[in-house]
Amino acid sequence: MGNIRINKEELIELTGKQQTAAQVKWFKQHLNINISCDAKGPILNHAIYSELLKKQYGLLPAAPSAVKRPQVILRN
Repeated sequence: MGNIRINKEELIELTGKQQTAAQVKWFKQHLNINISCDAKGPILNHAIYSELLKKQYGLLPAAPSAVKRPQVILRN
């Protein structure tokens, strides 16, 4: 399977982002994937498409929430 193109509207619906840079950041943040782009926008390959399906069906582990920082106790 080669590269896959989804239309701009589907990409916006998927990521919730309109700008290519924001879409690339979304793929990195949600799927931990560095996605390639050209003049038309992000290029999906089979591996990325597979990860999207896993995310859609809830098969990916939840992203870790913000790490709680330890409290430092200062002495007087």
